[in-house]
Amino acid sequence: VPVITSAKTTQPIVEVAIDNRRPWRRKHWSAICHAYAKAPYFETYAPALQSIYEREWDQLTELNLCLLRTLLDALDIRTPLIRSGTLALHGHKNQLILSICQELGATSFWFGEGGLAYAQPELFQRHGVTARFQRYRHPIYDQGPGGEFVPYLSVIDLLFRAGPRSREIIMASNVDRDGRLPKDGLPASQLGPHEGRSLCVHNHAAAGKPIGGVTS
Repeated sequence: VPVITSAKTTQPIVEVAIDNRRPWRRKHWSAICHAYAKAPYFETYAPALQSIYEREWDQLTELNLCLLRTLLDALDIRTPLIRSGTLALHGHKNQLILSICQELGATSFWFGEGGLAYAQPELFQRHGVTARFQRYRHPIYDQGPGGEFVPYLSVIDLLFRAGPRSREIIMASNVDRDGRLPKDGLPASQLGPHEGRSLCVHNHAAAGKPIGGVTS
């Protein structure tokens, strides 16, 4: 999505405006249709996505949140989303993440695998929060005829190909570094559509990236 950049060294993502002088919505939707029009579940999920591309968006944050909510709904994930700007947070890096956990009464925080490089588990432990680390194993699913499997595409590739099985396919490969499946060892296939108490926090501070998930 083309954006209008600021002269600031670090621009909060909540301030980033979309450059609607360029026909990005038409190009995006045309590319999606070209790639997936013949996919088994295109007609199931296309209307919701198309409605997003038919709207004009001014702020990148609002577009991102709408897409996120639409995709979570398609995956039958009912985890509440909380914008970090609504919380009274303090600190930076690990202290900022801990502050989020404390604001939400969390007992666990899930880092991505890259968190191993910077996380301070002992800091969290001192405050009654367990730091856990995801070790994602990319699932293999049917992408249709035409060559080898291509990993790390958008989640819409999975939705258009696998439909209602998409959530189970994702969760079956979502293990932590100790090899445990979600919910402390319960196979993903046994998790109900509304289980799991993680709160996904949308960070619109200067870093401009989602922070992760907390569990209470």
